[in-house]
Amino acid sequence: MGLELGDEKLVDPARLLAARLRALKARSSMSYEALARRSGYSRSALHRYCTGQCVPLEFTPINRLAQACGAYQEESRELQRLWALAHSGRIESAHDTGRAGVRAIPRERVMLGAVALACTVLLALLVRRQSALGQASPVG
Repeated sequence: MGLELGDEKLVDPARLLAARLRALKARSSMSYEALARRSGYSRSALHRYCTGQCVPLEFTPINRLAQACGAYQEESRELQRLWALAHSGRIESAHDTGRAGVRAIPRERVMLGAVALACTVLLALLVRRQSALGQASPVG
């Protein structure tokens, strides 16, 4: 039950992630309170992850919850894959949908950051090359 481009009906990875977390919780037979003590995250945060109300900004809370539930290694890998898909999907769609609680980064801003980083790297390479050739730095 994956996310495939050939499928007519795509599965929302955030919902699938939440469903997998609920299944792990059910299998563990532990309450949110017990899982909170074992994982180090609040009961309410774990509940939000299991119900799909939010996707954490990092994978760590999902991984700690999975470990507290006794997830197998292949289950943890699947959770990480789903988290990555859900997280990237939420970042992309948050700006368009205006969903509360999701940190939105407009695509234009991400692109500007990438261009600025590329320019910085190119400038550093140019300075290094000119220094190696014994020429003066282009930046004064």
